[in-house]
This record gives sequence, structure tokens and C-alpha cells, in this order.
Amino acid sequence: MSMPNIPNISPKIEIDIQDTISLLLSSIAQEQVAIANFTTSHAETLKVLNKKYANGEITHEQYLKACNLAKQTLKDITAKDWLLTNKIDNILEIIEIYPKPNENCSNEKCCFNKPQPRPSRCCCCSSEKFKECSTYFGRNV
Repeated sequence: MSMPNIPNISPKIEIDIQDTISLLLSSIAQEQVAIANFTTSHAETLKVLNKKYANGEITHEQYLKACNLAKQTLKDITAKDWLLTNKIDNILEIIEIYPKPNENCSNEKCCFNKPQPRPSRCCCCSSEKFKECSTYFGRNV
């Protein structure tokens, strides 16, 4: 038996920091929607379970087992929500470091007018021109 021939694929994906932030926020939103849908369906299941228990269709042991499972599920959802909250906090820190660039910068040599990756500070502006670019950082320099 021969070894499979795997082609050498090296995709080059170029996105800027603003697109990255948008994608991260979108992924968090999708996870939050998934959590909300899962929680809603779980609540509906518990409503049915309560009715069955009240009507005597399931035993006390079955009811307790289902309640313990629900308790563990809520712990897992809480942990996932905590992780998403931390993810949002990290994204907010990124936004503070890399705010939207100044699109009105007239300096053609400005690092912010070039494609990614951009340096954390404007490396090619003169000190006078750097002040024009400083709005990229969202603060006066």
C-alpha cells in the first residue's frame, strides 16, 4: 500500500485588524445564540418532565436523575458564558490597542496606509506626520 499524496497547499489569507475584530465578535454572537437556543430547548424539556412527574408518569428517582442532569448542564452553560465574557473583554482590549485607522491621513508613507501587518507604532512617519497618524491610536501623541 502506498502513502497518500497530499498536495502542498499554503493558503494566504489577508484580513486586517478590523475584519478580525468583526469575525471574533460574530463568532461570540453565534455562540450566544446557540446557548440561548439550547437553554430554551432544555427549559421546554424540563417543563414536560415536571408535568410527567406531577401526573405520576415517571418515578421520583427518574425525576431526580433528570434534575441532576439539568443542574450539570446549567453549570456547563454558565462556564461557557463566562468564557465568552472573557473573550469579549479581550476583544475590547484589542479595540483599545488597534482602533479604526485614520482614513484621512494624507501621508503616503504612513504605515497605516499600507496593508497588514501594521506595526504597533507608525514607523515611517516623521514626527510632524506622526501626529496626523496618531488618531489611529485614539489618543494624542
